[in-house]
Amino acid sequence: MSTYTIEELLEAKRSIASTLSKCEKVILKLQPGKSQHTLTVRRIAAFKIALDLIERELDGMGMRLEEPKDYREVENLTREAFWNKYRPGCFEHYVLHKYRGRPDFVKELDYVMEENGKIIAHIMYSHAQINTDDGQMIPIMIFGPVSVLPEKQGKGFGGRLIRYTLDMAEKMGCGAVAITGDPDYYRRFGFVSGSELGVYYDGLPRSEEAPFFIVKELKEGFLQGVTGVYRDPEGYFVEDDDVEAFDAGFPPKEKKKLPGQLV
Repeated sequence: MSTYTIEELLEAKRSIASTLSKCEKVILKLQPGKSQHTLTVRRIAAFKIALDLIERELDGMGMRLEEPKDYREVENLTREAFWNKYRPGCFEHYVLHKYRGRPDFVKELDYVMEENGKIIAHIMYSHAQINTDDGQMIPIMIFGPVSVLPEKQGKGFGGRLIRYTLDMAEKMGCGAVAITGDPDYYRRFGFVSGSELGVYYDGLPRSEEAPFFIVKELKEGFLQGVTGVYRDPEGYFVEDDDVEAFDAGFPPKEKKKLPGQLV
């Protein structure tokens, strides 16, 4: 077991990566064969080894499958993560609550991340499909909500959880993953606009760009030659009254209308 926390390892990774980047810029100005060039080459090699060791330490660290005993804690975590983010209040914790009993819920990818015995992040996956123009149904997966405690956001925990579970999805044989989210954030994981791969968001004209709908091939060429539409599974659609009734079982929180919300 590591003697360092995930946060400490991530900070060390950021620091080493920054120093490595500076060394790689410096070496371009040095003359090969000179002592300073040789020393810099060795430093670069050492930094790369250190980064690899940290990645290995981080891989899977603090991650495990969600268990029934975690349900309420994870639902509250999801509520905290999304409260007033996209709308006054949120509904994501209710979607998760209902989704666990659905046949399209992927139990093998229902992961939590812990730090010092406390759950700080969670991710949910679902089976989905692309309906092609020639009548085929291409099986894919989607993920979300991805939840990170507010005080832990912006520190790389969500990204590590996403990368880990995408790798797991690939090993399970999944060919592609689609999501609706911030393209600027998800581009770092290899997601591109769905239209680039011939997949369009159901209900929108194909001539109209839908930047929030993005796709990642886990198997290269999986969507080659495919043209069709994607629609979120029915489990993602919930009634406001049902959300309100479910949310009443949690500690009261103030709903606020804030700039940048979608509704």
